[in-house]
Amino acid sequence: MMPTANQHIIELRNIRKAFGRQKVLDGIDLAIQTGRTTVVIGRSGTGKSVLLKHMMALLKPDAGQVFFDGQRIDQLSERQLVPIRARCGFLFQGGALFDSMTAVENVAFPLRDHLLLPCKKAESLAVQKLELVGMAEHAGKWPSQLSGGEQKRVALARAIVLDPEVILYDEPTTGLDPPRAHIICELIIKLQQKLGITSVVVTHDMTAARKVAHRIVMLHQGRLIADASPDQISQLKDPNVASFVRGLPEDHELAGISALSEANS
Repeated sequence: MMPTANQHIIELRNIRKAFGRQKVLDGIDLAIQTGRTTVVIGRSGTGKSVLLKHMMALLKPDAGQVFFDGQRIDQLSERQLVPIRARCGFLFQGGALFDSMTAVENVAFPLRDHLLLPCKKAESLAVQKLELVGMAEHAGKWPSQLSGGEQKRVALARAIVLDPEVILYDEPTTGLDPPRAHIICELIIKLQQKLGITSVVVTHDMTAARKVAHRIVMLHQGRLIADASPDQISQLKDPNVASFVRGLPEDHELAGISALSEANS
């Protein structure tokens, strides 16, 4: 894997996105530092996954510009985006494994689809990636035979099988118990340290965020309202940041509960 020479491998400039009348991103400026792990936090439904998909032009902005390694990509065709996306891995929230393929076949799929490698060669390389995430012994199992944490580790092996420079993680610990979530976090750290991979992690799991991040940014009502190190994020005075980091609901949510309690009393 050849590292990029750019200090910032991904740049979002004044990104705006709405779905109908719902404004999701409202002027986002964000530069992702090469070789580091940036974590995007925020409450459910704030547009974190939408932001992530803009980084690989899986969604196109209504306004603004997206750059990858210095090249503007938001105006490229799907055909032109193929070599850009080949430099990236994407770990979807649910893993998105193919039910009709074994673990090793799932991991080998990008090698056969993008590089047109023969089956045996592709599966040999796939086993190497499964070894990297501790799943080689499960290579022949179907997704239905794997636990949720094991499925995510197989999906992670598939995300790195093309030796990407960047991995985008969409809620990697969602649905996992604490020990399995810890394993996923350790793998994110291992891949960043061992392979120098740039990681962008979207999560509402503050334990995972603090564990893997070099930098944490927070998305709220379409804007970035925080940008700090894991140690600094807890010290910020913005009430929206402070309540989220402490795991507290917003005032209007508490007011709704209070009103419900009064109505039932």
